[in-house]
Amino acid sequence: WRATATPEVAYTVFVQLIGDDGRVLAQSDTIPPRPTSAWVADEYVVNAHTLRWNITDYTGTATLIAGLYDPTTFGRVLTSDGDDHAGLPGEIMVE
Repeated sequence: WRATATPEVAYTVFVQLIGDDGRVLAQSDTIPPRPTSAWVADEYVVNAHTLRWNITDYTGTATLIAGLYDPTTFGRVLTSDGDDHAGLPGEIMVE
């Protein structure tokens, strides 16, 4: 993550593996190593994730997405493009 400012909210980070059919195959929701409300502009924050499988019988391609949400309202933070997540480049083959 790269902070562009210091958020007022301590957000939760989510990472999801999404199948081509739109289902959430695996996911991880964690609090970053330091609360987002303590991040400063232009700081890079590393946050490792281990995904838990929700669907184990899927085969095919999938993509990873990541984002932030308010744990009290579950409202997601929007990107500058208006999306509620960022897509990570590339595809993953699930077999």
